[in-house]
Amino acid sequence: MEQDFYKAHLTEKFGLEVIVADEQRRQAVHNSIYTGLVYGVIRESSQEIYRRVTSEFARAECLSLGCTEIAFLIHEAHSDIPVFDTTTIHATAAADWAMKAENE
Repeated sequence: MEQDFYKAHLTEKFGLEVIVADEQRRQAVHNSIYTGLVYGVIRESSQEIYRRVTSEFARAECLSLGCTEIAFLIHEAHSDIPVFDTTTIHATAAADWAMKAENE
């Protein structure tokens, strides 16, 4: 999300204000993904990193999980704001598209 094309698209097309964690927090998230989650290891310390980072975005209206592994650590039950798992959103859209094409 730190690349401008994501933020610009969401702002221009949908009028959203995109809030992105700073470099230090993104690095902590990155480390938790590539030292555990990609190997199927879910650590309490990784979950705590996500809880800490997301709690700092209290003014946000929602949270977008922009990496496939993040959903293993946090979901709406752990958050005071709505959580959108982009993996689920993409899979649902792909299935809807495939079913629509099949029915035409």
